[in-house]
Amino acid sequence: MLMLSGIVAQQMEWYGLSSRLFAYMALCAVGYVISWLCLAYVNMRHMGRRLKVSRDQDQP
Repeated sequence: MLMLSGIVAQQMEWYGLSSRLFAYMALCAVGYVISWLCLAYVNMRHMGRRLKVSRDQDQP
């Protein structure tokens, strides 16, 4: 939605608005990447703990 709004604003020569919309798109992309990295980190920690627990249960 932001991308379409930015393109329309650029076509109508509203450069101030279009640059602001493209900046919002960039912030959204950065936020998405950061949240994805946090999710990957949490999943790796969770998998590591599960593997450690299963290894501890296997050993007598």
